[in-house]
Amino acid sequence: SNAGVTSGTEASWGGRIVMNEDDFVSNAVSMYYDKTLWYECREQARSLVNTLFDRNKNLSIVDHAINDALVNMDDRRRLDLVGSLLWHQNFRSTEYFSRWIELK
Repeated sequence: SNAGVTSGTEASWGGRIVMNEDDFVSNAVSMYYDKTLWYECREQARSLVNTLFDRNKNLSIVDHAINDALVNMDDRRRLDLVGSLLWHQNFRSTEYFSRWIELK
């Protein structure tokens, strides 16, 4: 059964949406044995991934975020109180450990 398959304006993700274990198993078995259905679902999933995760659009967003972080690195570090506290505590523990080693 194709119950729960999205279509129209909703994105078709290439799988089946079910509400119980029996329907899940039934649909999984159908997709496993029906080669045409499997390839259809695979192509729908690929299309959805390409739509949601457009390389050009997302790459520019990530590139901008990285450049912004690099340009504002000093300000970001100054405002990162939790990170600063963790680094401080980490170095203090290293200091005490090295003192303990020296005493041994």
